[in-house]
Amino acid sequence: MNASDIIKLAEKHHTNNSSAWYCLSDARKCLERGEEEYAKKRALNSLLYSVGMFHPDYIKASKP
Repeated sequence: MNASDIIKLAEKHHTNNSSAWYCLSDARKCLERGEEEYAKKRALNSLLYSVGMFHPDYIKASKP
């Protein structure tokens, strides 16, 4: 998955969790600056904080 796809997935699971929100916001900014890999990492962190590492969407997004 590319950064944009992971960000969309993280938005789907967005919660009021401040850590998840901060990572998602950071991922969007990184993508705007063209920092694709860092945007992916931050979007994955957002998913991790909102749904956890065992959620199927996190597992799908974290595969290379």
